[in-house]
Amino acid sequence: MNESKNLKILVADDDLTFLEIADEKLSQRGFDVLVATLSEAVNILKREVVGTVFIDFNKSKTDGAKVLRLVDSLEVKPLVQYFGQLSEIEESHQLYC
Repeated sequence: MNESKNLKILVADDDLTFLEIADEKLSQRGFDVLVATLSEAVNILKREVVGTVFIDFNKSKTDGAKVLRLVDSLEVKPLVQYFGQLSEIEESHQLYC
């Protein structure tokens, strides 16, 4: 197995259908996947070491900001890929990074 596939991937979103699809597709490709709502992602990141976090970022939801702040405080920082409206991501990057 490819060494990069040994790292856990956390997918955080409040759309449960999206989480189910992401889990299925990434797991089929051999990745160790954790899926969580945005509020659950904070607790997962406190107890699990993950290599990559895919996060739905919406500045109107404070949970996305909490996840980004927590990632910034981790000793071993995962790669973070976030998606949402570009203007919100750019503004939040300036606020939280």
